[in-house]
This record gives sequence, structure tokens and C-alpha cells, in this order.
Amino acid sequence: MTNRRPVIIVGAGPVGLTTALEFAKLNIPFVVVEEDATVSTLPKAGTLMPRTLEIFDNIGVVTPVLEAGLRFDEIHFVERSSDKVLVHVDMHLLRDITAFPFVLNLPQHELEPILLDAVLKSGMGTVLFNHKLVDFSQDASGCYVTVETEHGQKTLEGEYTIGCDGSHSALRKLLGVKMEGKTYPERFMVIDTQVPLDQREGRKLTYLSYVFDPNEWIIAVRQPKFWRFLFPVQEGDPDPSQEEMERKIRIAVGNLPVELVASSVYKVHHRCANRFRVGRAFLVGDAAHLITPVGGLGLNTGICDADNLPWKINMVMTGLASSDLLDTYEAERQPIAQFNAQNLADRNRRYIMMKNPVKRLIRNVALRYVEGSEKLKWQTAAQGSLLATSYNPVKRKPGGKILEGDRIPDGPLLDHSGEYVRLYNLIEKDFIALTFADARNRPVLDNDVDGFRAYLITSQDATHDTELRKRSFLDLGGRLRQRLGAQPGEVYLVRPDGYVAKVFAGNQKTALEVFYEVLGEPDGWLKPNVNWTKPADERDFG
Repeated sequence: MTNRRPVIIVGAGPVGLTTALEFAKLNIPFVVVEEDATVSTLPKAGTLMPRTLEIFDNIGVVTPVLEAGLRFDEIHFVERSSDKVLVHVDMHLLRDITAFPFVLNLPQHELEPILLDAVLKSGMGTVLFNHKLVDFSQDASGCYVTVETEHGQKTLEGEYTIGCDGSHSALRKLLGVKMEGKTYPERFMVIDTQVPLDQREGRKLTYLSYVFDPNEWIIAVRQPKFWRFLFPVQEGDPDPSQEEMERKIRIAVGNLPVELVASSVYKVHHRCANRFRVGRAFLVGDAAHLITPVGGLGLNTGICDADNLPWKINMVMTGLASSDLLDTYEAERQPIAQFNAQNLADRNRRYIMMKNPVKRLIRNVALRYVEGSEKLKWQTAAQGSLLATSYNPVKRKPGGKILEGDRIPDGPLLDHSGEYVRLYNLIEKDFIALTFADARNRPVLDNDVDGFRAYLITSQDATHDTELRKRSFLDLGGRLRQRLGAQPGEVYLVRPDGYVAKVFAGNQKTALEVFYEVLGEPDGWLKPNVNWTKPADERDFG
């Protein structure tokens, strides 16, 4: 532990614990306060997208998460009346841009203990259960968090406070931040069951299926130890009786034996906080946005929030950047949350319950068109996986150059010893400058400094008589360069979260100069136009 005051994290759910692990990676002390007595004992959210798995890999927990979860490749969109699959969304199409070209199902009550164990083993902080946030204040030097405990109230002091305390966020209310949006008229009924659905006659269900129907649509999710089904409860209808739940389950499973594990009914919202930052306080995950669970985007969007903020706080706390950098958390993540809710989750909801028969016909024709195009299926997979999330508002043609604000695609490289590594193995807590050049031309790389490392990406191996050898990586066939659209001599400055900060010609400026410009220019790209409300929705990194 260092002598610095900790960052205070409110909430010990998946987003709060992920945030803590991000700070642990950066060697920043933290304290997590949680009003409950322990982590969740309820299944809750349970679908993890490839981008979330990349983040878990970066903070060192992906191995136990993969061991506990259930991987799958295909997502099906099915018309209930015909039991016909309209679209197979194949995640394996993403294998050239990520180490995790699949979706993982793992319920929240099994995920949280894995994250908590890693947090406690990190040695950088502690988790205080039965500590309920009751008051908050801040000044120019820090934050003051008052919590109610079994032994009375106490006040904690910290550098910053991160609110990961969910949809009813106490921190959000204390900050006076408003949630804007709507509540859907229907409610969702969630039923967890033990059922031998693999024995179902006819077409087998994949581990995530969206079954379209104007009145009784179904979402079927195979968790490691049970099947989960989501059904609508129409506006004005009472909570379903035991008989009604059984009837709905039979729609999905037929006459197979069923054991009810758990059930719940809840309202579904699409809301976003009007501010994600208030001084030294930030809202992350459900504290900042509520997204319908159709598409599995709520938790995954929150995990991506948690990946965006801590490295920026680290750059400020280490004196490498001004506090203006922290404004970019809201400027980047708020539009993404709005987009994921409005354009992705809401679109999925409209598709699954579409009532107008003409619109349903048009929908089915459009989906059959997607099914017949590998390019469109790739885009659909990339978008739903959150790998296509970009902080660059400029739309571009499919297959175009990776731009500033885009996630840099992952891919294999060879190090100087001949061992295969992935590009994302190089992305840790610093900015990295990737110079794409021929090693035979002996390009000059900047020396590494705090917060910055430089590498050469080359299709010709660096010889043993040059210092470049240990700082170069072999890009066989130039595949990574081609995927980025990088020109010879071009440099990609990549942020600690895997997003491109700048692309520039290496003969015009040094990478170190650009690094300091990015952190020091309050009007640079890192402080984007806050009037932008709709990021590019289709990215083709192929």
C-alpha cells in the first residue's frame, strides 16, 4: 500500500469490484464500501461479452471467470410461430480481432466471489461490508464519505469517489444528479429452472436465443447450472401466478420435466444520468445508466465504464495530466450509454415484440438479408460484442482505417525470442506507441518514460546488432498493419484501455511529443465535442 489517500468505491457489485481491480493494477489504493453484508446471492445479470472478457484479462481474472462460465459461439434470433432461426450471429467471426471470440454465461452470484477474491488478494485495498453511504462532501483537496455501520457513523477520506452502487445509487442522489429517460410499459418476468432442454425434440436451443413473438416473446439463456427464461408481463397484468409461470415455461420446454429454481418480476428502464462527473465524484455502471437487459448490454456497458475511468485518474494523480482529462469520462461514456440503450438494446426490444404484421414481414426480410451476408453478420457480432464501440463520431466505410477513438483490434505477434504474444499483452497501464516500419531502415524509437512505452511493429525481423530487437515485434504478413490500415512509418499511440489516442506520421513528430500533447492539450481529441450524442454504430475492422 502507498501513502496516498485511497480512491473510495461505493458498491461491491461486478462493476465496483472491477473498478477496484483496475485501481489495483495501477497501484492506487482503494476502499470499497458496500451496504449489504456480502456479495450478491442472486443470479441477476449473467451474460459477458467479448469486450468484457478482454477487460477481465487485463485485470487478471479472466482464467477463473472462463473456468466457471459457459462459453458459446452462436446467438439465435428465432420466429416463434415457425420455430425458424432468422439469423445466426456467429461470434467466431471476430477471432481475428480478439482473443475471446465468444460469449460467456456466468450468473452474477458466481462472478462476484471471483472478483472479490482477486480484490482481496491484490493487497491494494479493502472491502467494507455493512457500510451504507449516508453523506458525501468534497473540496479542492479530496472527498469525504460518511457511512453508517453496525457501530455507528464514520467518515472516510479519499482522493476521488466512484459510485458503483446501482440503479438506486445513494451517491447519485447525494450529488443531485438526475436520471433522464423512460420506463417501458411491460415488465419482465425472469424464471430460472432446472430442465433437460438438451433433450428437446427438433431444433436444439443455443445458449442464447431470442424468440420473436408479438405477445409472448421469450429470451432463453443457458447458464452453467440452470436455464433462464425471460417473458413479458403486459402492462396492467398482475404478477403471474404459479400456474401462469408454468404455462409460460411450457411454451419454451414443452413436456420436459421442470424444476423451478427462482423467479422475479421487475420493471425495465432506459435512463441515463445527466452528469457522470461532479467534481471528484463519478458515476459508473447502473448508477449512471439503466439499459434494458435485452442484448445483455447493461452489465457489460458498466464494465466498460470501469475500464475507461481509472487510468485517467492515474494519469492525473501521477502528475502526467491535468484534471481536464477527467472530463472525458463523461464526454466519452455518456454518449455510449445512450447509444447502447437507444440503438442496440431498444432495437432488440422492438424486434423481439413487434406487433404490426407488415413491420414483422419487413423485419424478417431484413434479417434474412443479414443471414446471407458474412460481412453484415460480422458487423452484427462486432456491435453486440461491444468490440465496435468507438469514441470517434465520424462514420466511415466498412474496412476503413482504424481511427483515433477506435478500439485497436487485437492480434498475434512474435517477440524477439520467437514466442507468440498478442498485441493486448502489451497494453497494461501505460500509453504505448506502435511504430509500423521496416526494421531494416533502423527507425528511431523514443525512450520509455513514466506512462509511456514505445515498440516497433515490423514484417522484417530486427537484427541482433541493433537495440531495436528487444523492442520490436514481428507482424507476419503485415496482418496487423493491414487490419489497422497503417501506412509505413505511421505511429499509433494507444491508450491504457486499448483505444487509439492519435495516429500520425513518425517523420513529423516523435511519439513522446504526441504523448505529452495528448495529455496536456485540453482542447485535443481527448476532450471531444460534448454535443455529440450518437457514436458511429457500425464499424468493420475486417
